[in-house]
Amino acid sequence: MVKGLPMKPIREAQYHDELNLARLNVILATNRTKLQHWRKKLQLDAFGEIAIECTAANGHVVPHGLDNDVLMGLITGAVLQNVEPGGEIRLTATELIRLSGLPDCERVFQRLEESLERLQWTALKISEAWLDEGKQHARSIKLSIVSKHWVENVTDPTVKNPGQWQGMTKLVIRLDPELTRSIRIGYIRPLNSAILGQIKQPMGRSVYRALSLLRTTSTTSGPAPLYMELPLVAWADHLGLTHHLPELNFVQKIQRALEPAHAALQSAGYLAEVKYSGRGDAKTVSYTFAAEEMQPVNPEVAQLLRPHLGEQRAIQLATELTPEHVRTVLGQFERLLQTDYSRKVRSRPGLLHDMLINPGKYNSVTGLPEKPTARQPIRELLPIDDVMPTPNQAAFEMTFKVVSRSWQEANIRQYKPRLWELYKDGRITTFDLSRQLSDLDPSSVAAQLDRWEQAV
Repeated sequence: MVKGLPMKPIREAQYHDELNLARLNVILATNRTKLQHWRKKLQLDAFGEIAIECTAANGHVVPHGLDNDVLMGLITGAVLQNVEPGGEIRLTATELIRLSGLPDCERVFQRLEESLERLQWTALKISEAWLDEGKQHARSIKLSIVSKHWVENVTDPTVKNPGQWQGMTKLVIRLDPELTRSIRIGYIRPLNSAILGQIKQPMGRSVYRALSLLRTTSTTSGPAPLYMELPLVAWADHLGLTHHLPELNFVQKIQRALEPAHAALQSAGYLAEVKYSGRGDAKTVSYTFAAEEMQPVNPEVAQLLRPHLGEQRAIQLATELTPEHVRTVLGQFERLLQTDYSRKVRSRPGLLHDMLINPGKYNSVTGLPEKPTARQPIRELLPIDDVMPTPNQAAFEMTFKVVSRSWQEANIRQYKPRLWELYKDGRITTFDLSRQLSDLDPSSVAAQLDRWEQAV
């Protein structure tokens, strides 16, 4: 397994975790393993016991190390493409690598292929520990994270060395329907890409994601704590570290194995202090946090906003606003569009976004009181460009350049201003550009642009 690969933070999307897999922590944090089977049964949070068994198919080992980054990329891809249960994520190898936060280099393509194989050929048996949105009850399920994956362009004559994955290799990946359903209803959480981007080792990133999630599930209500104490052996077992350590000086070896990850999290500004207490199997590790946790997605808010905004904007705002506030603003928005003011509107998604974060600006138009009481943001909103830079011109330019390679430059360049306006307003994504446009004959592009423009 590749060691020491730093993350390459993406600017055109927000990284995400699915909450069940994040809580269960099904991928070993170690960079290497020979294990084909493991099981764990423990409780660390306020939502009950974790009981899970992991078995790899013959000839494979269980997922570990960099596979956790790839899992993040798959979940982020499913969020961005709003994949339905049974549907597929369609993207290039380069796109998946970037969604996984990994550097775009030849050795990573090979590791990506190996990772998807492990995620497909490993069975997870989860006993009374799969939570549905709302956390009302836990279910028992069996799944493989990846149900199926394949390469779409193996017969493409323009692809060199078709048996070897490259940047433009077109991947089709079908996740387990239970996982996709959970993602689609919004049982996900955003990850702090600024912190992830500073952690060079896969193990450090795995420890950060597991600790970050545990911090939010350690209580059923209220903010994430600034201090948390965990039983060291159970914590190491949850991370998958105990399978590889000899019994002699077992607890000391756990502490030593965690040292690089702790140092990375302190250097990244996530942890302020790490302390140990007690002896032997009773030893505990305590964490004092220096950074706040990102808010989880409110599924109801996401569902309300998806028909009106792009997927990325809906997800980002779903971490910030309450359903009551969103319903109130949507009512104002619909009333406003029935007035003469609608003639001034250049971008309906842009207008709705501004009304959601600055409702007072439109009181004179909607006829509402100057200080509406319906708005109840969870915390003060940053401008969307500060939180999640959408749109991102660099991403648009890169995708446009790739699409134009298959056409004469003059044929495509005439549509660039219209495409940019659609992308800037959140009405299309880079996926629409790279997937739908590249499959069209140049003569059909104008009609497709008309459909996109008329759909808003």
